[in-house]
Amino acid sequence: MPAFVGWEERRRTKASRLSDAQNATLRKLLNAHCFMTPTDAQEKFEPWRRDHKEVRPHGAIGNQVPISLQIHCGAANPSP
Repeated sequence: MPAFVGWEERRRTKASRLSDAQNATLRKLLNAHCFMTPTDAQEKFEPWRRDHKEVRPHGAIGNQVPISLQIHCGAANPSP
């Protein structure tokens, strides 16, 4: 088996782990709520989004909170 095949598999696996971790937290939200309208979904999703982007540190970015990267780069208003 060529060496690049092993590299590709390792790369895919790492990307899969990162997306699986994020999807798991989102799945918890989706399993806990019924969404009756798009507005209802937005209202229930917003606290999760804020926690995910503004409170909870992410290992992929050195255990920093994603919003800290936006603030560091000079984003004027990172939250909608």
